[in-house]
Amino acid sequence: MARSAEEIAVTAEFEGYYQVGAAEVMRRLERSVCGCDYGSTSWTTRGEADVFATALGLAPGRLLLDLGAGAGWPALYLSRMTRCSAVLVDLPPTALRLASDRAIAEGLEDRVLTVAAEAGTLPFADGRFDAISHSDVLCCLDNKAAVLRSCRRIVRAGGRMAFTVISLAEGTSAADIARLDGAGPPLPVSEAPYPLLLARADWRVTGREDWSAGYAATIRRLIASLEAEASAVCAHLGVAVFDEKLATQRRALAAVEAGFLRRDFYSATASARQG
Repeated sequence: MARSAEEIAVTAEFEGYYQVGAAEVMRRLERSVCGCDYGSTSWTTRGEADVFATALGLAPGRLLLDLGAGAGWPALYLSRMTRCSAVLVDLPPTALRLASDRAIAEGLEDRVLTVAAEAGTLPFADGRFDAISHSDVLCCLDNKAAVLRSCRRIVRAGGRMAFTVISLAEGTSAADIARLDGAGPPLPVSEAPYPLLLARADWRVTGREDWSAGYAATIRRLIASLEAEASAVCAHLGVAVFDEKLATQRRALAAVEAGFLRRDFYSATASARQG
């Protein structure tokens, strides 16, 4: 499945994020905001990662696929805490290199593999995995239905999936979307409601939670941390980039507080395949 021009642009943009995110000042920000220091680009906090572990039933001998794994958060943490094996899938080469280096540094190389692959055409055998996770990934991809079908194909019947996604609330107006001005994810609009997309892809939804309040709290921590680390971040990114980053997060917070940008957590179980 060919990627859209917008998806290609998003991949290039994230490559830049991972490069600048490796700096110590950016890791300090991440520790204060999310409780991790992997150079992550998702909003998943350490506490939320623990929810993923429980929802997915991770344990020794289980095989997890983390989609859009970036530099390894939260997949490496999940593998370390539950002793499951994990395959980390993404496209930006810097992210995969950082994830591989981190796996080696944490002594996880025997049960962790990184793979460069597209989400809609995952190169794995049918029913290979016990569990799948992805953190704020679908809102960066165009054909969300194809991704969910691809995930279903490679997980065994009864296998589990857990993910977070940032989206526009139902009834969001064109004026509200314009007010975002780049503050939200690149592709927040879904072709259908997520419960319907999941059902069409042979997933049975087992849970849905509104994590928007936590999302807002995390953005507030990021804004406060950016302000506290202003000198160091400006030295690393430049004043113009710092100012835009701070303004973007303030717009995102306003959108979440206004109720037209939301973040949801879904858990699902793979149904028996139809036909």
